[in-house]
Amino acid sequence: MYAPSAPRRTGSSLVEVILALALFSGIVLTYVGALAFATNTMTHVGLRQRGLLLAEEGIEAARSLRENGFEALIAGTYGLTSGPSGWSLVASPDQHGVLTRQIRIADADARTKTIDVIVSSAQGRRQISIVLNTALTDWPLMLQAPSPESALCRPPKKQK
Repeated sequence: MYAPSAPRRTGSSLVEVILALALFSGIVLTYVGALAFATNTMTHVGLRQRGLLLAEEGIEAARSLRENGFEALIAGTYGLTSGPSGWSLVASPDQHGVLTRQIRIADADARTKTIDVIVSSAQGRRQISIVLNTALTDWPLMLQAPSPESALCRPPKKQK
């Protein structure tokens, strides 16, 4: 016995190919977009981490300058440079690739300076700004014993 063959459907394979290509293209575009986002985020995080390290280095440099002489910490905005003799302040902010570091020194009182370290970058749409601050004192001077004339060494007044 001879069975009749099923009728052939023509043209359906072309529609299937177009749908498969559209689905594949959507998956590829999604993957490429996610990869670009992840790369951009990792770059931003790395840049922010480098900025934080530069800011911490600026605070430590200011402490080092204080150890060499409290008088070297003059109020103003500076950059840093290092040499064989250690850290020194320079008139302009220092550049580290796309990052810029500034050291701001201000007088809090005669024996205390406030130090602000600002690291910034304006790369692309994302801007980075990191600020660390501390207060440095002329602590060797503050550790000296008070003179007998000072109010700290006088006995308290007796109340009647």
